Amino acid sequence: MKNIIQIPTGSSYIEADTGQKVRTLTPEDTIATLPLEQVIRQAFENPIGTQRLKHLAKGKNTVAIVVNDITRPTPTEEILSPILDELDRSQINRENITIIIATGAHHPHTPEEIITCVGKKIVERYTVINHDYSDDSTLSYLGDTGMGMPVHVNKVYADASLKILTGLISPHHVAGFSGGRKNVVPGICGFKTLKMHHSFPIAPYDVSFGILEGNSFHEQAMEAARIAGVDFIFNVILNSKRDIIGAVAGDLEEAFLEGTKICSRQWEINIPKKFDVVITSPGKHPKDINLHQSQKALSVAEMVTKKGKYIILVASCPEKTGSFANWMAQFSSPEEVVDVFKRDGFAKGNSTKAFLLARGILAHEIYVVSENLSEKELSRIFLKKADTVEDALEDIRNKEKSDLEIAFLPSGADIIPIVDQCF
Repeated sequence: MKNIIQIPTGSSYIEADTGQKVRTLTPEDTIATLPLEQVIRQAFENPIGTQRLKHLAKGKNTVAIVVNDITRPTPTEEILSPILDELDRSQINRENITIIIATGAHHPHTPEEIITCVGKKIVERYTVINHDYSDDSTLSYLGDTGMGMPVHVNKVYADASLKILTGLISPHHVAGFSGGRKNVVPGICGFKTLKMHHSFPIAPYDVSFGILEGNSFHEQAMEAARIAGVDFIFNVILNSKRDIIGAVAGDLEEAFLEGTKICSRQWEINIPKKFDVVITSPGKHPKDINLHQSQKALSVAEMVTKKGKYIILVASCPEKTGSFANWMAQFSSPEEVVDVFKRDGFAKGNSTKAFLLARGILAHEIYVVSENLSEKELSRIFLKKADTVEDALEDIRNKEKSDLEIAFLPSGADIIPIVDQCF
């Protein structure tokens, strides 16, 4: 019996025949009722918990605006437009405005990638810089959090008299939600900050989609952002079609928390039980730009797959694995990866991502379907290569020799699964 599913990957979709019925786990999209520009303008003109930007800009002479890098599908150019217009009306000189790409521990962006992030017109009119977490000369130390985490942030940001964060609020497997404070930590912080923030006991061991209360990863990032100073945030929320279904502006905490409510309404989904096989995709580009980003879909799949059973990840990965694979490949087993991370914590080779992947591999057998990743590249990090979803399912059926319950997560990197524990 044919059963065709359409799996988002890269810039389009691929079809797969699962040979049986599957349970598609995806929330119903919230409909965008207003044009993009109107949603953005409405939020901008009605900030939460703080004054309008034009009032905050009075008497200020230097401005730092933090924006997401290319690994997030954020409509940055559209978000920046009302901000830059307001700063211009406030008579702040353009040469005193710096836009900072929040690369965190990701690679510095090329000039072409910067244009992709913010748009050609903005690049031509404003100073746009990459953050570099590894260059201490570009950082300022501002103090420690209550847990002793040192706060080293981009010096241009630290020295600015008006500080603005922009970005996207979406479910996040470690922070609970992206957006808000995350564009300070990890977005524009230094290695010493990342070292503690991305290690135990601040980083959670378990998947933490949608969890803020008691989540030290979120709480320490919020405290660090307060120490660094944030005058105004502007975040948007998307549905699976990447329509803007909400936007929030204003106070670092109040506006962010309001945005997470919109995000939860869109992305929470009740899962009746766990499954033998879960087919998942991070969603289209840039969410599957490399395996580093694609791993987030595995975190959701972990939550809805029976222990010891199977996950099939479909991801384009045109930029291959990401740097974490070189760090991970030096070890002989996923158990060793986890043990070393527990002992040493975050390292510059993105060991946190290696730990997150190893955690999933210890609990499940994971197949990867990708036209850009070879069997050699995947096997060195303990993953199985499958040319097609059908091939992976055939291999699984040969092992199990019994009926399988299969689920499909087409937007696996975004869902907040509420799993029924009484299955």
